[in-house]
Amino acid sequence: MKNGKGVGPDQIPAEVWKSLGEEGIRLLTEFLNMVMKEEIIPNEWRDSFMGSALSPYLFILLMDVLVEEVTKEAPWSMLFADDIILVSESHEELQERLELWRGLLEDYGLKVSRQKTEYLECNVAQGGNLFMQDHKLPKVDAFKYHGSYMIYPETHSAETG
Repeated sequence: MKNGKGVGPDQIPAEVWKSLGEEGIRLLTEFLNMVMKEEIIPNEWRDSFMGSALSPYLFILLMDVLVEEVTKEAPWSMLFADDIILVSESHEELQERLELWRGLLEDYGLKVSRQKTEYLECNVAQGGNLFMQDHKLPKVDAFKYHGSYMIYPETHSAETG
């Protein structure tokens, strides 16, 4: 969200949302979690919470503030909607960054799916496993990300779908 742009679907300028800082994010996350838990959902949200025009806007706002301190320039960190790619030159650094992201997101009430999180290793000499807390993450040879396949090029090929 950039300052000075038009208002979003909520008619609130980005500057107002950003001025709320971490306390605003905590309150907004708490509110949305309560709405989902109690299933007391405003009629405008009834079709699909994630289908709401406001929902992606709130998610982007939340992520902008949360990840400001842990992101690095592309290609080291890439964040699109609710998908994150972390790239590292060492296994140890990747493990540290993964835990940093997980801790930050979960501290604010967001959940990182242990079932959907996987990793692709290009430097097999480094080896080792990646963990998210005590959960061992599956190592894959390729994965699809926004319509494109990410593949370790020396051993695999795939068609884009």
